[in-house]
Amino acid sequence: MAAVGPLGEPSEWGSARNFKVALRRWAPQAAPKAAVIILHGGVGWHSGYFDVFGKALQAAGYAAVAYDQVGCGYSEGVPGYVDSYEEVVGDLQMRLEEEQKRYKCPVFVYGESAGGLLALRHGVGRAAAGLPPGPAEGYLLSGPLVKIKQEMIPPPCVVGIVKILSRFFPRLPLPGIDVVSTFDAAFGDKRWAAAGKADPVVRRVMDARMHVR
Repeated sequence: MAAVGPLGEPSEWGSARNFKVALRRWAPQAAPKAAVIILHGGVGWHSGYFDVFGKALQAAGYAAVAYDQVGCGYSEGVPGYVDSYEEVVGDLQMRLEEEQKRYKCPVFVYGESAGGLLALRHGVGRAAAGLPPGPAEGYLLSGPLVKIKQEMIPPPCVVGIVKILSRFFPRLPLPGIDVVSTFDAAFGDKRWAAAGKADPVVRRVMDARMHVR
């Protein structure tokens, strides 16, 4: 039975912009059939939770690589802070190009939750700009974050205030929503939910700013 709990320190380090980025890689002995880039969800999570999935892909003859996005998990950057989603999309584009050079095979993007939203922004953004879809061969989405529950959105007056603060003080810490109570439903397995609650690098509070971007 697979161990319950995320991987800790990453297996290797990459870069995105001027930050060190934590990477975890699962590759078969032979040349892979294809490669899969795994995008974790949320601004407070990390790629260590995909070990079981990565090993399953590896056993099936696929290469998999997951990275902690800038400001998440073990990667450098201001914790939980996203300056521009265009920069985050650019990080994915760079990773796609690097993995294609490494394996010289089709590369797919798998995105979960907010990672699914990032994958969509990458694919749709390139299409809207008239750019070719490459180097991504395709996108696999798991519960992509395309809509936020109404009860999680602050009142209109608060949204207005947060937008103003975000414009002039983009890194000002703001109170947010404690998301720990959602872990049980998100994982569907109380053991993994408990592991997430005990993980010291998982952010327990979602900044209110994330709801108005």
